[in-house]
Amino acid sequence: MARAVSSSLQNRNASGLAVGRRRRGEIAEGEGYRGPKFHSSRRYTGLDEDGRQIVKGRREGMSERELARLVGWPASTVHDFLVRNRRRLEP
Repeated sequence: MARAVSSSLQNRNASGLAVGRRRRGEIAEGEGYRGPKFHSSRRYTGLDEDGRQIVKGRREGMSERELARLVGWPASTVHDFLVRNRRRLEP
C-alpha cells in the first residue's frame, strides 16, 4: 500500500497537481504543494465550524478528549490544532 501511495503522489507531482492535505479546522485559500519545486500557495485564513467549536469548548474548560468526541476527530489532531492555534485561546 505504501508503494502505491508513494507512486501516486509522485505521479501527481510530476503532473503538476497539488499534493498535501489541508489542516483540519482551518479555512484555506490557494493550492497545495505543486511541481518539482514544491512551492505552496496555500494560506490559512481562519477557522471553519469545527475549529470554532474546539476553541469555544476549550475556553469553556473541555478536555482534548471531550473536544475530539464533539467534532469527531482523533485526540492527537485536536491537540495539534490547539497547539497551532494557541494565540486564539488567549483572552
